[in-house]
Order: sequence, then structure tokens, then C-alpha cells
Amino acid sequence: MPADMTTTKLGESPILALRDKTWTAQEFFDYLRLRDQRKDLRRFAVEKIVEAEARSRNLTVSDDELGKAAEDFRLEHDLFQASEFESYLKSADLSLEDFEKKTEAPLLLQKLKEAVVLESAVEKAFYENKSGYDRATISRIIVAEEGLAQEIASSVREKEATVEELAKRHTLVAEERFSGGFQGTFTRDNIYMDMEAPIFNAKNGSVVGPVLVENEFHVVWVHEIVPAQLSPEIRAQIRERLFEEWLEQALKESGFRVLI
Repeated sequence: MPADMTTTKLGESPILALRDKTWTAQEFFDYLRLRDQRKDLRRFAVEKIVEAEARSRNLTVSDDELGKAAEDFRLEHDLFQASEFESYLKSADLSLEDFEKKTEAPLLLQKLKEAVVLESAVEKAFYENKSGYDRATISRIIVAEEGLAQEIASSVREKEATVEELAKRHTLVAEERFSGGFQGTFTRDNIYMDMEAPIFNAKNGSVVGPVLVENEFHVVWVHEIVPAQLSPEIRAQIRERLFEEWLEQALKESGFRVLI
């Protein structure tokens, strides 16, 4: 049968029924295209690249690893009885083989990440941008007038009032009044550019500001500056970034493009 006839028949084949109407594969592709859901096709392409690369590196998931992951899934979803697990498979329209493939995929992906991004590469990336992983725990007060901001900063420095008290009274951000201006912990990339240097050059327990940011005056209390360490969390972040860079290059070299 000619290829164009096969394609036409596939495109015209019903793939979904709802009440008394059916929809074809072509209509589904049009739906994806118009809603820019083509990222699903990219995800499909990524899975195929991961599978192919894992095969080329002889990476596999053992029965023990697969069994543990399946058991963890069942515990996480309270599927303690076999009958409960079977009901889950039925409701998700999955066969046991489908479930095993679904469970295996993230395990294989993690093995590939570790094979592609070596520990030496992670450490090199960390030390090349070590200061970028410093963290600061802060509270802040935002006001519209510079004079008020200076008074607030002076009151905190002289220990006449706490940031928490003054934030509840003055800050322009309503929801931050309830938290006393507490912001949490941030890296340099998560802080306004104008605030980065003053905050990360400050000592623990000191006041920064007032600093003008987008027509508002910020007074910041620096609870703690934590110098960067290559923790398991940071290792995972760096590995993820380097792997994404590798994956983008692999997609480019594969000739990947969406044709709908």
C-alpha cells in the first residue's frame, strides 16, 4: 500500500469516542498544534533519546531496583493489598507491563544522568561559580518614602524596634505583615540585582538599606549568610542543569523537529 494512503487512513481513523461523536487522529494533532501542546512530542523524543543512549551505554534497571521502586509507589499511594493495586491499574488504564515501563523510566533516566554528568564535572561547575550558591536568610520592609525607610533602618539598628514589629506596621506588601516581613532563604539569583551585593556583603544580624528598587525603598534584616557548600542538594541541582544542557545538544544533533 502506498505510504500516502497509509498516512491518510491513519489520520482519518477514529481514536476517541464521546457520546455519539468520534474524533480522528488528525483532529487530535490539530488540537495539540493549536494549543501549543507540542511539548508533549518533545517529551516523547527525549524519552527515545534516553532509551537509545542508555542502551548504547549498557545501562539497565535490575529486577531488585524495579521491585523496590514499585513497592515504594504502592506504599506512597496506600496500595497495600493486591486488589487495591489491581484497581489502581484498571482506573489508570494500565497493564502490569505498562506500570513496569512507567516505573523503570525515571530509574533509567537517573542512571543516565549519573553516566553523562560525572562527579568531576559537577565539582568543576560548582567551584567555577561557587559564590552563586551562597544563601541568605532575610526579612524585609518595603515602604514608599525614603524618609520613613531611613527611620525604620535606624530604629532597627538602634534596637528600638524589631523588623517584625515594623513590618507589621509599615510594609506595603499586605501578606508580609502577617509574617513580620520574613522572606526565607535565597540564593543570589533569587534576589533583586540592586540588593544582591549589599545583602551578601552584609554580616549576620545586620540591616541593609534603604535601597531603592522599582520606586520603592527596601530595608532588609540579614538573619544569616550561609557560604556555599557542595551539599547533596546542590550536587543534584548542578547535575540536572548539566544534563539538560547535554540533552538539548543531543536533541539538536538528532535533527529533532515538530512536523505538525
